[in-house]
Amino acid sequence: MKRASLLISSIIAILVITANIVALATIPVTLVATSGPSLDVIKDRVQKAYYDYIIHLERWLSAYYAVVSEYPALPIVVIDRSDYIYWVPGIKYYMTPIDRFFVEIRDEEIAVGNDVTVYYWYMDLKYEYYDGISKYVETWATLQVQEYRHRTGEDYVVIYVDYVKYDEIKDADIHVAGDIIGKLEQGNEYTVSIPKEPIPSMRTSVRHVDIFGAPTLSNLAGTSTDWEKLWNLGQAIMFIIFETDKPLYDIYNSMLQGFDYTGEIDEPNELHFYDAHWFDDGLGYYQIWDFFEEEGWIWTLYPAYPYKSRLVTLAEATGLNGGTIFLSMLETLDDPLYWTWWGLYYTYIGDYSKAKSIWNEKIAPKWDGEGLVVSGQEGYSTVRLAAAIALGSILAGKGYISWDTVDEMANVLVQLQWSGEGWYSPDGETFYKVIKPDHYGGFIVSYKEVASYGYTAFRPSLIEDILSSYEPMPGEYGGIIPTNTETTIVALAALMQYAYWKYGVEPSELLS
Repeated sequence: MKRASLLISSIIAILVITANIVALATIPVTLVATSGPSLDVIKDRVQKAYYDYIIHLERWLSAYYAVVSEYPALPIVVIDRSDYIYWVPGIKYYMTPIDRFFVEIRDEEIAVGNDVTVYYWYMDLKYEYYDGISKYVETWATLQVQEYRHRTGEDYVVIYVDYVKYDEIKDADIHVAGDIIGKLEQGNEYTVSIPKEPIPSMRTSVRHVDIFGAPTLSNLAGTSTDWEKLWNLGQAIMFIIFETDKPLYDIYNSMLQGFDYTGEIDEPNELHFYDAHWFDDGLGYYQIWDFFEEEGWIWTLYPAYPYKSRLVTLAEATGLNGGTIFLSMLETLDDPLYWTWWGLYYTYIGDYSKAKSIWNEKIAPKWDGEGLVVSGQEGYSTVRLAAAIALGSILAGKGYISWDTVDEMANVLVQLQWSGEGWYSPDGETFYKVIKPDHYGGFIVSYKEVASYGYTAFRPSLIEDILSSYEPMPGEYGGIIPTNTETTIVALAALMQYAYWKYGVEPSELLS
């Protein structure tokens, strides 16, 4: 065993032994708050999400375009300059139609201490090729990665080069967030300081994050230069996909109704999932990828690439439109998210009778006091909760329903913002108190009630069973990802509607 491996094992053993791991299972009329969160609390959550999280995840890619990364990460890229080979986690990079290079992240572990959490994983740099008959996969190098996150004190990452196949790799460098830290030579070990603020991931989710994020963030902060670049990116994608000057198009846009910036609002349909739609020249995702590649954003020291959703891989595997299958699954499960999208659309077109019926028959009965229940699920989904709050706020503000359930939901949502450390469960049963300062201000993706709300997976059985049958985009990062930008942006939209209808406060006032 290598020296670094012995050191790692010793550290993990000590931390695990000393850890305290706990198993637990129109202008609205201004109203006085009753049981819901106060305006001060709403402002606090919005400002933390915006200033401490979202702003750090924006990446200016040119003088004209910007994206918002999908989550905080630790971007590690290896580039062999002699052969122009890029190992970028999350991408299976084709050199020819039959050869490709990719990174496999494996054996993730977490060591929990009172004042430090260590996230530990391996990165295998792989080459896959076909000889005309069989497929072969070779590991050309292996990195051990240890990410140290402290309650107080400096955070850092240790990268140890465990293995290199020198007859194949000639001259490779390791890059962390675009900075060269050293050569890929066996036995080399590098320690790099990392900030507690978010480091943007390489991947961005164009649908929902960039497209829905542009109007959401512009409602909060105005069309500043920052969000103008995001708008430009969204408009370019819309033109590429739909071949027309279509306004920003997203299924969540109806959450922004009544505000200055909404994008196009349409009834829920499969074209909202345009990356997973088969157009005449292929899937929408392929067109988005080509745009990123042509702009020169992918093959760099710090790549930016479009996330390939599981709906896209589903479309690839079946030859069908991914959005059609996904919406059918949601309807089959009687999923409250499906009905919330329809309820929000009905409020937008002024059919409050249908919207109220959806709330009373499809959403409120699924609320159990902690979250919205989906058949066969483990954990609760934050985006489902947030979307429901937006719908409920509009209906309650207009007097069609009472505030009671909406207030209960909002009281849960404001507790789902990551404070820098929190509870995490890999299985939904045993929870660990982990330190993750780079996610501060983001909203946790999915949750379960423990001592306080903890991060755990949301798994509706039918959806998971179907989508997991197809190969997803490989992971970019080996630590835990309690929050992400899509969830945080949807939560912001919900809090904007709640503040508007409950307190008569415009979105632009929430940041002051």
